[in-house]
Amino acid sequence: MFMTNLKSDPLSSFQNPRIQQLRNFLTQREARNASAVFITEGVRLGEEVLNSGITPITVFFSANIS
Repeated sequence: MFMTNLKSDPLSSFQNPRIQQLRNFLTQREARNASAVFITEGVRLGEEVLNSGITPITVFFSANIS
């Protein structure tokens, strides 16, 4: 159920292409639809995704969850 090729590279710049793509997906519905991407936010929704059998392509998280 869990991905085995986990990379935990810290993202330290808003200029990072992965962050730029995420920001584009968050603001542009057309970009999400064209790439067949959906985005969830929060621990509960993340758990629901994993429990549904969907394998995430990318997971962004903060170690400083308040």
